[in-house]
Amino acid sequence: MFVQIISQFLISLVSAPSTVPTEPLLQTLSALIDIYSDETLPYDVNFRQGGYLNVLASCVENVRKLVRGIDRKRERDLRRRGEEVRDNLVAFIEYRRGLSL
Repeated sequence: MFVQIISQFLISLVSAPSTVPTEPLLQTLSALIDIYSDETLPYDVNFRQGGYLNVLASCVENVRKLVRGIDRKRERDLRRRGEEVRDNLVAFIEYRRGLSL
């Protein structure tokens, strides 16, 4: 129950990326990937029933733009982290689509 409430909140942040500052958005995406990286856990049903895969897939382009907008010189660590989260997000989406659950 608590995982469902938390994940619904996190997915709502991802659904409206322009209203969330860069670093919290990246942390939110990372958290969702961590929470739902194991499809065998009982709370994975929230991911499937909530249509989270579609939500995450629809935000990939916004995440790419967001990461490109991070200054490489002034915010080097944030840019590196953003690139890592972007790559993880794309790989996670491909992984979940490959499961065909």
